This record gives sequence, C-alpha cells and structure tokens, in this order.
Amino acid sequence: MFDLKDFLDNLKENPQKKDTYEKYNNLIHPLDNISNIKELKIYSYLKKFETRELLNYLKKPEFWDEDFDYDILLKLVFGSFSSESDFIFDIKEEKMRLFIVVKANEKKVKKYLNELWGFQIARMFEIYIEEQMNLFILAAEDEKEKKIVEKEQKQRLENFNKILNRFKEFLEYLKLKKEN
Repeated sequence: MFDLKDFLDNLKENPQKKDTYEKYNNLIHPLDNISNIKELKIYSYLKKFETRELLNYLKKPEFWDEDFDYDILLKLVFGSFSSESDFIFDIKEEKMRLFIVVKANEKKVKKYLNELWGFQIARMFEIYIEEQMNLFILAAEDEKEKKIVEKEQKQRLENFNKILNRFKEFLEYLKLKKEN
C-alpha cells in the first residue's frame, strides 16, 4: 500500500514539497532510481533501531496488510523527532500495543497502531520519510544544525534502548509465567 517510488515522484511534482526532493537529491543522494527505503541515506540512521524481534509481539491492526513493511514503520516511528512512542504490555494476550503521540496545535493526539486503517499507516510512512529527509538536508546545510540533529538522533536511540530493555523484561516475565 505504500510505494516509495510513487511517494518520491509525488514529492518531486508537488510545488510545496519539491524543494525537499531537489535538496535531498542534490545534497544527500540522487533519488531517480530509488525504489526501496533501504537505498535512502536516511536508512543509515533508521537501521540502528533493531525492531524485528518486536514484531512478533506487536498487536497488529486487524487487516495487518503484508504490503506494509512494519519493521521499517517501527524504525520510522522510533526515529521520528515529531512524535513520541512507547509500548503498553498486555500480559494476558502476551502482546504489546504501540502507541504514538503527536503534538499538533497545542493538542496531543495518542493513537494505537493496531487501531489505524491502511490509509493512515501509508500516510505515516509519507510523513516520517519526509521528516527524515528534511533532517538530513538540515544537517547537510549547516554544521551547527548537524550537531543538533545528531544529538537528537542519539537521544532517540537511547530512548529506544530503554524500551528494548523493558521489552526484554516482558519476554523474561512471559518465559517465567510459562515455566510455572
């Protein structure tokens, strides 16, 4: 449901967003033949979020469309500067619910991934990829901004590692529960 090539083509054609496409294309990496997010330079940051194991315990949307790469989505969510996220652990179901908090116009909106529709998830890919592209552009254009971006990236990774530690505790609890 999310096609990176279509997203990049739309970015290129959109008068309000083509600047992002052009700057990324010129400053970071050519975009003409990109079809997978792993080919984008932003992935050098995103791949640091080890999310694959989390997927086995993630409470998924009912439709759980295989057209989405949820590993990439989790990397984008946890790497984002524009939202906060965490898990709520459900001991009974042996699952975790991912919630995402976005601040918009002095309001905080909290949504659970398993409650979202396909079009909302596709939109999340667009928002988060564009955000990361803009952060890489900002870092490439200004050395001072680069340090700020790198510091925030480091903080996001530290926050994620805390979540991973809680996840490991959750797994340990589930293991002990099954043994007893």
